[in-house]
Amino acid sequence: MVSFAGVSVGRSTTVTGVYPSGSELPENMLRFYIEFSAPMGRASALEHIRLIDEHGNHVIDPFLPVEAEFWSPDRTRFTLFFDPGRVKRDIKPNRDLGRALIPGRRYALVIGERWPDGRGEPLKAPHRHEFTVAPAIEKPLDEKDWTIKPPASATVDPLVVTFPWALDHGLLHRALGVRRAGVGVPGVIGIPDSET
Repeated sequence: MVSFAGVSVGRSTTVTGVYPSGSELPENMLRFYIEFSAPMGRASALEHIRLIDEHGNHVIDPFLPVEAEFWSPDRTRFTLFFDPGRVKRDIKPNRDLGRALIPGRRYALVIGERWPDGRGEPLKAPHRHEFTVAPAIEKPLDEKDWTIKPPASATVDPLVVTFPWALDHGLLHRALGVRRAGVGVPGVIGIPDSET
């Protein structure tokens, strides 16, 4: 327990989200985003993350080991990359080990509670994100496949865009917007329904 200005602060940091958040993910997905309720410390992330199959076995080397980890500037969002050598077809790691995710099987991304936050305290609790693997999505995203439902005139109803499959949570926040006559329209982007 750490004390700040006479106030005792115990284990309070939690995992607030794992994205993609859906219960069915494609076998060729490239990354997870893990979001925390407070800034995290400098410990190596891969020491605290496991991918476990439906039989309780640890998947061997599914993630890309990197020295410079991918954190948001405030250290509340970590980007976890699958090893692209295993995801991409017909290159040596893929031929030797195959993809880490196998269609039709269930997995859990397990985040251990010993991962220290920015105060050096462990997480309040472990986190488990379970999902089933669907076949790979091989075709490119085409705007013609989007469903766009405009708001009723003179209302503050949302503009709703539905995609044919879940899209990258982080990229949607950075790349999606609305423009009118070339000028950005202010507003808030919400990404519900498992990033679709």
